[in-house]
Amino acid sequence: ALAADQIYFNSSYHLQSFTQTLEPFLKQFPDFKELQNIKSIKAKSQVLPLGLDLKKMDQYRVDKRTDLPVILWNHRWEYDKNPELFFQSLIRLAQEKIDFKLFVLGGQYQKSPAIFAAAKMQLSDRILHWGFAENYEDYAHCLWQANLYPVTSNQDFFGGSVVEAIYCGASPLLPQRLAYPEHIPVSKRKQHFYQSPEDFYQQLKRLVLDFEKNRSLIFENDEIQNFVARYDWSTLVPQYDQIFST
Repeated sequence: ALAADQIYFNSSYHLQSFTQTLEPFLKQFPDFKELQNIKSIKAKSQVLPLGLDLKKMDQYRVDKRTDLPVILWNHRWEYDKNPELFFQSLIRLAQEKIDFKLFVLGGQYQKSPAIFAAAKMQLSDRILHWGFAENYEDYAHCLWQANLYPVTSNQDFFGGSVVEAIYCGASPLLPQRLAYPEHIPVSKRKQHFYQSPEDFYQQLKRLVLDFEKNRSLIFENDEIQNFVARYDWSTLVPQYDQIFST
Protein backbone atom coordinates (compact mmCIF):
# COMPACT_ATOMS: atom_id res chain seq x y z
CA ALA A 1 0.00 0.00 0.00
CA LEU A 2 2.85 2.39 0.81
CA ALA A 3 4.59 1.63 -2.49
CA ALA A 4 1.47 2.12 -4.62
CA ASP A 5 0.67 5.36 -6.41
CA GLN A 6 -3.04 4.71 -5.98
CA ILE A 7 -5.01 2.01 -4.17
CA TYR A 8 -8.37 0.75 -5.45
CA PHE A 9 -10.92 -1.31 -3.57
CA ASN A 10 -13.93 -3.30 -4.83
CA SER A 11 -16.41 -1.49 -2.59
CA SER A 12 -16.68 1.06 0.19
CA TYR A 13 -16.91 -1.83 2.61
CA HIS A 14 -13.66 -3.25 1.20
CA LEU A 15 -11.92 0.10 1.59
CA GLN A 16 -13.17 0.70 5.11
CA SER A 17 -12.43 -2.83 6.33
CA PHE A 18 -8.79 -2.28 5.32
CA THR A 19 -8.20 1.30 6.45
CA GLN A 20 -10.09 1.00 9.74
CA THR A 21 -8.02 -1.99 10.85
CA LEU A 22 -4.61 -0.54 9.95
CA GLU A 23 -4.07 1.13 13.31
CA PRO A 24 -4.94 -1.85 15.57
CA PHE A 25 -2.97 -4.14 13.24
CA LEU A 26 0.17 -2.00 13.30
CA LYS A 27 -0.05 -1.43 17.05
CA GLN A 28 0.56 -5.16 17.58
CA PHE A 29 4.20 -4.75 16.64
CA PRO A 30 6.84 -3.80 19.24
CA ASP A 31 8.49 -1.09 17.11
CA PHE A 32 8.44 0.59 13.69
CA LYS A 33 4.66 0.81 13.82
CA GLU A 34 4.67 3.52 11.13
CA LEU A 35 1.28 4.82 12.27
CA GLN A 36 1.97 8.13 10.56
CA ASN A 37 1.66 6.39 7.19
CA ILE A 38 -2.00 5.48 7.70
CA LYS A 39 -3.08 8.97 6.66
CA SER A 40 -1.15 8.82 3.39
CA ILE A 41 -2.58 5.37 2.59
CA LYS A 42 -6.13 6.61 3.15
CA ALA A 43 -5.47 9.67 0.98
CA LYS A 44 -4.63 7.58 -2.07
CA SER A 45 -7.39 4.99 -1.58
CA GLN A 46 -10.68 4.98 -3.48
CA VAL A 47 -13.42 2.64 -4.67
CA LEU A 48 -13.33 1.11 -8.15
CA PRO A 49 -16.08 -1.54 -8.54
CA LEU A 50 -15.60 -4.80 -10.38
CA GLY A 51 -16.66 -4.79 -13.98
CA LEU A 52 -19.05 -7.59 -14.97
CA ASP A 53 -20.48 -8.80 -18.29
CA LEU A 54 -24.05 -8.27 -17.13
CA LYS A 55 -25.55 -7.33 -20.49
CA LYS A 56 -24.26 -10.62 -21.89
CA MET A 57 -26.90 -12.31 -19.75
CA ASP A 58 -29.76 -10.52 -21.51
CA GLN A 59 -29.73 -12.94 -24.45
CA TYR A 60 -30.49 -15.87 -22.14
CA ARG A 61 -33.47 -14.28 -20.43
CA VAL A 62 -36.43 -16.59 -19.76
CA ASP A 63 -39.82 -16.14 -18.15
CA LYS A 64 -39.59 -16.51 -14.37
CA ARG A 65 -43.32 -16.32 -13.64
CA THR A 66 -43.70 -19.70 -11.97
CA ASP A 67 -46.35 -20.96 -9.59
CA LEU A 68 -43.74 -21.85 -6.97
CA PRO A 69 -40.90 -19.83 -5.46
CA VAL A 70 -37.57 -20.81 -7.03
CA ILE A 71 -34.64 -20.25 -4.66
CA LEU A 72 -31.06 -19.74 -5.87
CA TRP A 73 -27.56 -20.44 -4.52
CA ASN A 74 -24.76 -19.40 -6.94
CA HIS A 75 -21.66 -19.05 -4.73
CA ARG A 76 -18.48 -21.01 -4.12
CA TRP A 77 -19.09 -24.07 -1.94
CA GLU A 78 -17.03 -22.65 0.90
CA TYR A 79 -17.51 -22.01 4.61
CA ASP A 80 -17.26 -18.23 4.26
CA LYS A 81 -20.49 -18.27 2.25
CA ASN A 82 -22.24 -19.74 5.32
CA PRO A 83 -24.02 -22.63 3.57
CA GLU A 84 -25.09 -24.03 6.94
CA LEU A 85 -27.54 -21.20 7.57
CA PHE A 86 -28.77 -21.28 3.97
CA PHE A 87 -29.45 -25.02 3.74
CA GLN A 88 -30.56 -25.52 7.34
CA SER A 89 -33.19 -22.84 6.73
CA LEU A 90 -34.38 -24.58 3.56
CA ILE A 91 -34.46 -27.94 5.32
CA ARG A 92 -36.48 -26.31 8.08
CA LEU A 93 -38.95 -24.99 5.48
CA ALA A 94 -39.21 -28.47 3.94
CA GLN A 95 -39.85 -30.03 7.34
CA GLU A 96 -42.73 -27.59 7.76
CA LYS A 97 -44.15 -28.83 4.42
CA ILE A 98 -43.57 -25.47 2.74
CA ASP A 99 -43.15 -25.88 -1.00
CA PHE A 100 -40.36 -24.36 -3.13
CA LYS A 101 -37.86 -25.31 -5.84
CA LEU A 102 -34.09 -24.89 -5.77
CA PHE A 103 -31.13 -24.11 -8.00
CA VAL A 104 -27.71 -24.82 -6.46
CA LEU A 105 -24.82 -23.59 -8.62
CA GLY A 106 -21.21 -22.69 -7.89
CA GLY A 107 -17.74 -24.15 -7.70
CA GLN A 108 -17.38 -27.38 -5.73
CA TYR A 109 -14.11 -28.27 -4.03
CA GLN A 110 -12.68 -31.53 -2.71
CA LYS A 111 -13.56 -30.62 0.86
CA SER A 112 -16.81 -28.75 0.50
CA PRO A 113 -18.83 -28.31 3.70
CA ALA A 114 -20.75 -31.44 4.65
CA ILE A 115 -24.05 -29.56 4.62
CA PHE A 116 -24.08 -29.73 0.80
CA ALA A 117 -24.30 -33.52 0.76
CA ALA A 118 -26.91 -33.48 3.51
CA ALA A 119 -28.99 -30.85 1.72
CA LYS A 120 -28.83 -32.69 -1.60
CA MET A 121 -30.29 -35.76 0.06
CA GLN A 122 -32.92 -34.00 2.17
CA LEU A 123 -34.06 -31.59 -0.54
CA SER A 124 -33.79 -33.96 -3.50
CA ASP A 125 -37.43 -33.60 -4.54
CA ARG A 126 -37.08 -29.81 -4.76
CA ILE A 127 -33.83 -29.54 -6.72
CA LEU A 128 -33.96 -28.25 -10.31
CA HIS A 129 -30.19 -28.08 -10.75
CA TRP A 130 -27.30 -29.15 -8.52
CA GLY A 131 -23.64 -28.36 -9.12
CA PHE A 132 -21.40 -26.31 -11.37
CA ALA A 133 -23.11 -25.21 -14.59
CA GLU A 134 -21.57 -26.86 -17.64
CA ASN A 135 -21.51 -23.60 -19.59
CA TYR A 136 -22.35 -19.93 -19.35
CA GLU A 137 -25.71 -20.35 -21.08
CA ASP A 138 -26.90 -22.90 -18.49
CA TYR A 139 -25.70 -20.65 -15.67
CA ALA A 140 -27.54 -17.62 -17.05
CA HIS A 141 -30.74 -19.62 -17.66
CA CYS A 142 -30.78 -20.75 -14.04
CA LEU A 143 -30.33 -17.20 -12.76
CA TRP A 144 -33.15 -15.88 -14.94
CA GLN A 145 -35.49 -18.63 -13.73
CA ALA A 146 -34.83 -18.00 -10.03
CA ASN A 147 -37.13 -15.56 -8.26
CA LEU A 148 -35.99 -15.64 -4.61
CA TYR A 149 -32.37 -15.02 -3.71
CA PRO A 150 -31.50 -15.50 -0.01
CA VAL A 151 -27.82 -14.80 0.75
CA THR A 152 -26.07 -15.88 3.95
CA SER A 153 -22.39 -15.11 3.27
CA ASN A 154 -20.08 -14.07 6.09
CA GLN A 155 -17.47 -12.60 3.77
CA ASP A 156 -17.79 -10.65 0.52
CA PHE A 157 -15.75 -7.62 -0.49
CA PHE A 158 -17.99 -7.07 -3.52
CA GLY A 159 -20.21 -10.03 -4.39
CA GLY A 160 -20.09 -10.64 -8.13
CA SER A 161 -22.46 -13.60 -7.94
CA VAL A 162 -24.91 -11.51 -5.92
CA VAL A 163 -24.89 -8.70 -8.47
CA GLU A 164 -25.43 -11.19 -11.31
CA ALA A 165 -28.46 -12.74 -9.58
CA ILE A 166 -29.99 -9.34 -8.81
CA TYR A 167 -29.44 -8.22 -12.40
CA CYS A 168 -31.34 -11.33 -13.55
CA GLY A 169 -34.32 -10.31 -11.44
CA ALA A 170 -34.00 -12.66 -8.47
CA SER A 171 -35.43 -10.81 -5.47
CA PRO A 172 -32.63 -10.60 -2.86
CA LEU A 173 -32.77 -11.22 0.88
CA LEU A 174 -29.40 -10.03 2.14
CA PRO A 175 -27.55 -9.62 5.45
CA GLN A 176 -27.34 -5.98 6.55
CA ARG A 177 -23.55 -5.93 6.32
CA LEU A 178 -20.51 -6.43 4.07
CA ALA A 179 -20.76 -4.81 0.63
CA TYR A 180 -24.42 -5.71 0.07
CA PRO A 181 -26.08 -2.41 1.09
CA GLU A 182 -24.12 -0.76 -1.71
CA HIS A 183 -25.97 -2.89 -4.28
CA ILE A 184 -29.51 -1.91 -3.24
CA PRO A 185 -31.12 1.54 -3.66
CA VAL A 186 -31.74 3.26 -0.34
CA SER A 187 -35.49 3.32 -1.01
CA LYS A 188 -35.55 -0.49 -1.29
CA ARG A 189 -33.24 -1.51 1.56
CA LYS A 190 -35.90 -2.00 4.22
CA GLN A 191 -37.55 -4.89 2.38
CA HIS A 192 -34.40 -6.71 1.25
CA PHE A 193 -32.24 -7.03 4.38
CA TYR A 194 -32.25 -9.12 7.55
CA GLN A 195 -30.48 -8.63 10.86
CA SER A 196 -29.93 -12.09 12.37
CA PRO A 197 -30.14 -15.81 11.50
CA GLU A 198 -33.65 -16.12 12.93
CA ASP A 199 -34.73 -12.92 11.18
CA PHE A 200 -33.37 -14.45 7.98
CA TYR A 201 -35.46 -17.58 8.42
CA GLN A 202 -38.64 -15.72 9.32
CA GLN A 203 -38.34 -13.32 6.39
CA LEU A 204 -37.54 -16.15 3.99
CA LYS A 205 -40.48 -18.18 5.29
CA ARG A 206 -42.80 -15.23 4.82
CA LEU A 207 -41.57 -14.65 1.26
CA VAL A 208 -42.10 -18.31 0.36
CA LEU A 209 -45.50 -18.59 2.03
CA ASP A 210 -46.72 -15.28 0.65
CA PHE A 211 -45.25 -15.92 -2.80
CA GLU A 212 -48.44 -15.10 -4.65
CA LYS A 213 -49.11 -11.98 -2.60
CA ASN A 214 -45.54 -10.76 -3.07
CA ARG A 215 -45.38 -11.33 -6.80
CA SER A 216 -45.11 -7.59 -7.44
CA LEU A 217 -42.10 -7.40 -5.09
CA ILE A 218 -40.52 -10.46 -6.66
CA PHE A 219 -41.16 -9.78 -10.32
CA GLU A 220 -41.01 -5.99 -10.48
CA ASN A 221 -37.40 -5.37 -9.56
CA ASP A 222 -36.59 -2.95 -12.36
CA GLU A 223 -35.26 -0.31 -9.99
CA ILE A 224 -32.86 -2.77 -8.33
CA GLN A 225 -31.84 -4.32 -11.65
CA ASN A 226 -31.10 -0.91 -13.12
CA PHE A 227 -29.16 0.01 -10.00
CA VAL A 228 -26.69 -2.88 -10.36
CA ALA A 229 -26.50 -2.46 -14.14
CA ARG A 230 -23.92 0.28 -13.43
CA TYR A 231 -21.39 -2.51 -12.83
CA ASP A 232 -21.55 -3.60 -16.47
CA TRP A 233 -18.27 -3.12 -18.33
CA SER A 234 -19.99 -0.76 -20.79
CA THR A 235 -20.28 1.70 -17.92
CA LEU A 236 -17.06 0.93 -16.06
CA VAL A 237 -14.58 0.71 -18.95
CA PRO A 238 -14.46 4.52 -19.35
CA GLN A 239 -13.79 4.87 -15.61
CA TYR A 240 -10.97 2.33 -15.76
CA ASP A 241 -9.52 3.98 -18.87
CA GLN A 242 -9.54 7.39 -17.25
CA ILE A 243 -7.93 6.13 -14.06
CA PHE A 244 -5.14 4.17 -15.75
CA SER A 245 -4.37 6.92 -18.28
CA THR A 246 -3.77 9.62 -15.64
